Amino acid sequence: MYCLWEQFGLVDDKRELSLNGMLTFFQRIPAYRAEVEKAISECKGIAKGDNCEYAYAFNKCYAELSPRVSDFVLFSRNGLSSFHT
Repeated sequence: MYCLWEQFGLVDDKRELSLNGMLTFFQRIPAYRAEVEKAISECKGIAKGDNCEYAYAFNKCYAELSPRVSDFVLFSRNGLSSFHT
């Protein structure tokens, strides 16, 4: 997941997820703007450690906050996937 963030230019100079990058990425979908801002502010600093752990923790936090994905979420950690409903 972190590699995808890098490929889409969503990682800032501190190697963290960039609010500006995310908002630019989702600019074609205005309905996501408030959701992305909330997720970045609440989830960005929760994970420390390696890039995989950071990406996993952020995405898990985002999924728990998002009304769009709260009913069905796919998490992938260390190559293993699990479904949560």
